[in-house]
Amino acid sequence: MPGSKAEFKEESGFERYTLDRITPLLPSSEAKSVIELGALGSSSIAVTPQTARVNVGVNDSSGAATGLITADDVRPLLFGAAWKVLDLLVELGLRQAGFAFDDQRHQSYRIETKAKEARADRVQPVAPFDGHPALWLRIMSLYAATSELRDALVHREVRVDPGSGSITEALRPGYTHAPQTLTSDEQSAFCRAVVGVANAVTTDELAARQVDQIQWLLDRLRSKHGHPSFDASPVTGLIPQVILRPIPTSDELTIDFAAVRQGARSSVSNVSHYDLKIHLPDGRVLACPLEAAPTGSATFPISQPPDWLQPE
Repeated sequence: MPGSKAEFKEESGFERYTLDRITPLLPSSEAKSVIELGALGSSSIAVTPQTARVNVGVNDSSGAATGLITADDVRPLLFGAAWKVLDLLVELGLRQAGFAFDDQRHQSYRIETKAKEARADRVQPVAPFDGHPALWLRIMSLYAATSELRDALVHREVRVDPGSGSITEALRPGYTHAPQTLTSDEQSAFCRAVVGVANAVTTDELAARQVDQIQWLLDRLRSKHGHPSFDASPVTGLIPQVILRPIPTSDELTIDFAAVRQGARSSVSNVSHYDLKIHLPDGRVLACPLEAAPTGSATFPISQPPDWLQPE
């Protein structure tokens, strides 16, 4: 039972590795797109769409070789692994808040207790979700809402629809509640959301792109957690690179990021996000998600770039 982030990272390591390989938060793509917005010989850069040049190449393959196990074959087990990661996260939140153990001798909580506290939104948010209460509320509600299905998967029986891939709880004798069900899409959304949540906790980082994707996945699970939709849009698999090659005449650089966005969208549209890379004459490359850059013009020293621009 984790009492710190380091212990959470260690105890959830196998499950996180498996889930991240099979159901990553952000979709992977073989599509490669590079948007060149020019080499401008001034310390002030104002990009226009006409300067944009884009090269796009796509290599895609799908399907698995005959006889190989696919994600569809083991999706119920992936749900179980993802639920365990959430269970460890709930335990960490309770322990950080000093919540009394059900079993003092073994320093443990019953699942019934954890589900009850999560359902009532009494589990302390684990950073960085202390700054995202709406996300945390839905994550905890989702944990509580799927506890019976997880119990059936581990201790009893779930029924898998061979056509749709849906899993349904097999009720114990005497149970009167409606059996819980997760469709194939909901299982995938659940696992991918958990990957995003766990990665944010272990790295202490939750970028806007990750927030957008977790929100979209939680919207797909709205019927389970029961809270209003974020009306979020998914992150597509193709994330173009937007490249600037300034030739500054001083230590300061001014970039019109509104124009950069316009140039990027005019070159490659219908995508959710772009990655910005600023190639400096000294060989350094400064990078950030374009959505993390200012909305308008910004001036900054090349020798000490702002925190949102990181060396690559």
